[in-house]
Amino acid sequence: MTETIVAQATPQGESALALIRISGDLSDKIIKEACNLDSPTPRNAYCKNYSLINGDIIDQIIVIYYKKNINYIYT
Repeated sequence: MTETIVAQATPQGESALALIRISGDLSDKIIKEACNLDSPTPRNAYCKNYSLINGDIIDQIIVIYYKKNINYIYT
């Protein structure tokens, strides 16, 4: 995958919370810079502050990192 996709994964306006999925090559960079999470353990939940590039905190979020599995088995 060469592009990075950031998209809301829950219906807009249906809930007080939103799930946002990030997939692609820049996912690790986004997690590290926007969430201040340098080396996440896959499948662990982290409560983090989400900040703008200037450091202003705009929200508190839960981050769960799912590592890409490149060992696919096709039958």
